Amino acid sequence: MAAVVAGAFAVSYGTGSEAARPLLLALAPALPPAGVALSYGRHADPLHEIAAATPSGGLRLLLTRSAAVLALSVTLLTAAGALLPAGGGAPGAATWLLPALALTAGALALGTWTGLRTAAAALAGGWLAVALYTAAGSSPGGFGARLAPLLSGTAAQTGWAAAAALCTGLLVLRRTTFDHLEKA
Repeated sequence: MAAVVAGAFAVSYGTGSEAARPLLLALAPALPPAGVALSYGRHADPLHEIAAATPSGGLRLLLTRSAAVLALSVTLLTAAGALLPAGGGAPGAATWLLPALALTAGALALGTWTGLRTAAAALAGGWLAVALYTAAGSSPGGFGARLAPLLSGTAAQTGWAAAAALCTGLLVLRRTTFDHLEKA
C-alpha cells in the first residue's frame, strides 16, 4: 500500500500528471483483499497450525486480521486519495471503499472453496483487468472519467453494496470451513 501511495504522489506531484488519482482509485479496491491474503495462513504465520487449533483461531483469527488490514487500508488510501489533486473526471476519493469491501468479502467467501490466496489473487486480478481495460478504452474523456462508472453513482455503489452483503452472507454460511487448515 505504501508503494502504491508513494507512486501516486510521485506521479501527481513529480510529473504534474492528472492520472495519479484515477490510477490510485483503480488500484485501491485490489489492495485490501491482497493484504488479507498475505496476513493469514501457513505462508504468513509460522505458528499457523497452533493458532488455528485455538478457540480464537480459524474464522475469528482471519476476521481479526482482515479488520486490521481494512482499517489500515481505509485510513491510508482514503487520505491519499483526498490529498491527490482531482483530475480527468475522476470520482471522489472514497468511492473505492464499497468495491474494496465487496472484493475482500468475496475473497473470504471464495476462499472457503479455493483457499484464501487463490481467491484473493483471482478477485483482485479480475478487478484490475476490468478496471484497467475499461479505463484504457477508446471512449472520450480521461482515465478517471472512463473509470467512474465502475466506482461511482447510485447504481454502481448499490451493486457493490449488494455484492458485499451477498458475499458476507455466503461467508457466514460457510464459516465452519475455516475451522480446518486452509487450502493451498
